[in-house]
Amino acid sequence: MPLTPFQAPAAPAPSAPRPPGLPEALLRFRRQLDEPAWCGGPAGLVLRLQAPQDGLDLQLAAGQLVLVTGLPGSGKSHLLRQLQQHALADGWRHDLQHLGPPGSGPDGLRSWRRLLHQARGADRQQAAQQALRALQAVGLGPLVLQRAWRLAPEHRYLAALALALARPAPALLLDEPLAGQPPSAAAGLRLLVRHALRHSGSTLVLATRQPAAWLDLADRVLLLEGGAVTCDAPVPLPRSQQQPVLALLRQRLLLRLKQAGLDLHIQS
Repeated sequence: MPLTPFQAPAAPAPSAPRPPGLPEALLRFRRQLDEPAWCGGPAGLVLRLQAPQDGLDLQLAAGQLVLVTGLPGSGKSHLLRQLQQHALADGWRHDLQHLGPPGSGPDGLRSWRRLLHQARGADRQQAAQQALRALQAVGLGPLVLQRAWRLAPEHRYLAALALALARPAPALLLDEPLAGQPPSAAAGLRLLVRHALRHSGSTLVLATRQPAAWLDLADRVLLLEGGAVTCDAPVPLPRSQQQPVLALLRQRLLLRLKQAGLDLHIQS
């Protein structure tokens, strides 16, 4: 589903009335807490992700995608939590966002904010445009003026995913982003991941039981079995559908993943 040009809502949302009894200093402090903190990272960011207990030490350049795949219970979510705890951005203040599966923890949305104004960025107008395009890509365009607390849980989670990819942090950990999503939303999420890699230069680590859906975007694939990495395969660049080496590597990867019992019916 292509991203459509930004169209401003027909009528601007009225300003929320000032809550009675709150002093201006407290209101100003609340507004500061609600300000987006990230305005973009430096070019050439190298992220070091470590999971000492699992023997992993990954050096990832900006714009790379690592797939962490395996059957349920293989340790994917545990590995992402380990990576989050031991992430180090070389030469720059660490800024990493981790979005787990539904119900696993906070999704990062501001409950009192409209979806249109949830996206990160110093330029609020640009952030709103990116938020609208991302929400439209996953079929949530009609809800852009809804406040997060009004959303059904499944819509709130999908909105959090889309907004995390609208203006992604330099490093983003995603846990099963396609789980339970309808095909139209899954296609939109793939498009947003592609955009985050190619245009935002973010480093993504994505845990999934559907590796074949992401192989055309991946730079590296980690297969987990019984809590251990049993396959660590880099994917050569450039990513080209016609590149014979990549086609051969994909064939070998798919065979190895199939041997591990993964469902490969979604082909890249």
